[in-house]
Amino acid sequence: MWSKLIERRIAAHEKVISLAIEMRVMVSIGTTDTHGQLQRAPQVLISKEQFEYWFTRFTQLTMEGTSWLTVETKREVNFAQDYLVTLHMHLKSIPSEEYLRIGELIRQDFIDLSSSLEKTAFDFFQQGIHKLKLDSLNKHHKYKRLETERRLNETALLRNLPSIRNAVEEDQSCG
Repeated sequence: MWSKLIERRIAAHEKVISLAIEMRVMVSIGTTDTHGQLQRAPQVLISKEQFEYWFTRFTQLTMEGTSWLTVETKREVNFAQDYLVTLHMHLKSIPSEEYLRIGELIRQDFIDLSSSLEKTAFDFFQQGIHKLKLDSLNKHHKYKRLETERRLNETALLRNLPSIRNAVEEDQSCG
C-alpha cells in the first residue's frame, strides 16, 4: 500500500519538475540587447494560442496531483498559478504577435518561478520521500495573502506593466 502512495507522490512531483523545465525553455525573438546578447522569451509565449494551451495544461497537470504534493510544493504551485492568472488577465487585450516581445520583458519571472517549483519538488525527493506519512490536507495550501501579493509585486510582470501597456499602445498606433 505504501509503495502505491509513494508512486503517486513521486509522479505528482515529477509533473511539477517537468512543467518547471518547460517554463525555462526560451526562444530567440530575433534581436540582440545592448550587450550583443540574443533577446529571448519563454517558448510558451510564442503566441496567444500557445500560451492558452500551455496555461490550461499547466493547470490540469498540477491539479491532478495536488493531493500528493508536499505542502511546500502545493504553495509554490498555487503561487505560480496566481502569477499565470495575473499574466493571463493582462494578456487578454494584447495581440498574439506581441506575446514574444512581452515574454522578453518577463523572461526572468519564468526562470524564477520554474526554479522555485523545481526546488520544492526536489526537496521532496531529498527529504520527504523517506517519510511514510502524508502531509496533512488541513495545512493551508497557499501562501498568506500578503506574501502572495508581495511576491507578485516583485515580479517583472507587475514592475513592467506600464512599459508593456505603452509598447502595445505604440505598436497599435503605428499599425
